[in-house]
Amino acid sequence: MLCVQCPEGVGDGVGFQRAVIAQRFQILTKAAAHVIIDGIVNGDIVRSRYGQYLESLGDDGALEPDAIAEAFWALHTQHRSAWTHELDLRPFKESW
Repeated sequence: MLCVQCPEGVGDGVGFQRAVIAQRFQILTKAAAHVIIDGIVNGDIVRSRYGQYLESLGDDGALEPDAIAEAFWALHTQHRSAWTHELDLRPFKESW
């Protein structure tokens, strides 16, 4: 059983859960990450069901599957000297 203490400054549930998982896997020399995909993904199902909506978003209004895959690969191959365990992916042209 691994014993993990709550890191300082972690106040929300998701942040706490992410920190605990990262700590537990770090002990095992493995990595864990929390990835947020905040937007519509321009995939086959979305294009077939919501094509007009995708078109209304215009260029850079949706996340591209290949770009998401590249971000996951970069997370997987990141150098130990510059480490993150959190990634937030959004379309370039995001409406706030």
